[in-house]
Amino acid sequence: MRLLALILSLLRINAFAYTGKDLSELLPKDYDASCEIGDDYFFARNGKIENKKEAFTWYKISAENGHSRGQFNFGCCYSKGDGVSKDQAEAVKWWRKSAMQGYRSALYSLGWCYEKGDGTLKDQVEAYAYYNLAAINGEKYRESRDRIEKVLTPEQIESGLKRSKELLKQIEDSDAAKQKKWWQFWRWFE
Repeated sequence: MRLLALILSLLRINAFAYTGKDLSELLPKDYDASCEIGDDYFFARNGKIENKKEAFTWYKISAENGHSRGQFNFGCCYSKGDGVSKDQAEAVKWWRKSAMQGYRSALYSLGWCYEKGDGTLKDQVEAYAYYNLAAINGEKYRESRDRIEKVLTPEQIESGLKRSKELLKQIEDSDAAKQKKWWQFWRWFE
């Protein structure tokens, strides 16, 4: 299937414009490959010309089929208006799907959205909870968690830690997380 995705990409066939067959026959089943092809168009790599709309199309394939990085990138397209009209609420929706699979960049992005009130209600405790989860195995995210922690009361920090545990439980219980078993490394809460 990866070969099919690459062939379609190389020939610059827009799968969504193809009407001769059932669309499902043309789409790659390797959603990591779909995401990679999106990256190729987004960043003009591997001989591709930068094309944000084409990148958005490939990220959509990946995102709608549950691929966490594809969901994150799809959300980023909405957040920045790359290949689609800017829509921060839609970005939050896709970042949340990615975050519920434990994708750290999505956890961080949701923290930022809650901190700023961008695409969702402003909520410093919720921001702290998401930043905290992102920071567990991502040193570059600790700065945001530590920064917001300085403006929270001890009660808010406690609430944020409690919320982090609740979110972690939701992530652990998700079908995607059970398949990946990524969360086994996140047991520092106990």
